[in-house]
Amino acid sequence: MLRRDAKVLTGLIFFCAFEAQAAIILYEETFDAVSSPTYNTVFGVPIVVGAVGPFATHSLEFNSTGNSPTFYYDQIRFPFESPGSPYQGAGFDVFSVSFDIYTEDLLGSANQFVILFDTPTVRNLVFTGTGDIEVQNFGPGASGVIGSYIDRQLLSIDILFDIGADQWDILVDNAPVYSDSMNASFLRSIRFSHGAHLSNQVDFDATTYVDNILISTPSNISEPASLALLAFGVVLCVGGRRRKRAGVPSLAPGR
Repeated sequence: MLRRDAKVLTGLIFFCAFEAQAAIILYEETFDAVSSPTYNTVFGVPIVVGAVGPFATHSLEFNSTGNSPTFYYDQIRFPFESPGSPYQGAGFDVFSVSFDIYTEDLLGSANQFVILFDTPTVRNLVFTGTGDIEVQNFGPGASGVIGSYIDRQLLSIDILFDIGADQWDILVDNAPVYSDSMNASFLRSIRFSHGAHLSNQVDFDATTYVDNILISTPSNISEPASLALLAFGVVLCVGGRRRKRAGVPSLAPGR
């Protein structure tokens, strides 16, 4: 228990260090500019919809309706070290990924929602049909349940990973839930995917909505300024990190 708590605390401080620095925004997708998305569609027909659940404007709707067998995927992709990416060869090592997620009928279904990190080994953060939030393929044997979700409840997810430091951390509704090594060499892309867990076993009513995707990397700042901002960031984080996206409520995870 002490070892796990120490890892989580280390991860929180690591996350605060990123938060304290000025960031370069790589991708920011609120789905309001429906004619010029910053993502690529890989599979299926994910669509931009109007206000739903806690989202007052637009979000992206993922489901399996109209998609092809065998897994009936809706999937989008944010490229980095990939042909055609504006960031190919930029040499970024540290990334912050945040988004808001809201599900309907995913719980108890044969579907799952997955955030895939192509490093190039595929490493996953999974919202399963059983209500678990799992990590898969991160670090040596680092797979397992790290939390839970329920339908029709907003969750805010923050992920920070540092390829050079071999570390990644996850926060759910501002609470650190996971910290470990990642054993990655570079980030090729990030994908968001909804589909069947097993081949040709699918629930077409299961739906996942995602909004406020923000992917950034810290800019270089002077060491004294960095230390001062880090100290300030740690104080803020320990006191309770507040959402940056005003108007979106933050709710505690549960089953």
